Amino acid sequence: MVVVSQTFTPAMYLKNSGMAFIRPFVYVYEDEIKSTIRHEQLPVVRVHVPNDGFTKRQDTKGIA
Repeated sequence: MVVVSQTFTPAMYLKNSGMAFIRPFVYVYEDEIKSTIRHEQLPVVRVHVPNDGFTKRQDTKGIA
C-alpha cells in the first residue's frame, strides 16, 4: 500500500482576496517543533479563537 501525504503547499496565493500565504513549517513534523520549543525554551502563545482545539482537524489527529 502506498500512502500519499496531502498537505498545503509552502506558498499559496489567493486570487480572490489578493493574499499570499507562506507556511515555513509545512514540511516539519509537529513532534520536531514541540521538541525544539522545549529544548530552546521558547514561549508559546495560544490562539484565542472560538474554535481553538474544537475542529475537525483536531478530531482527526486524535484518531491516529
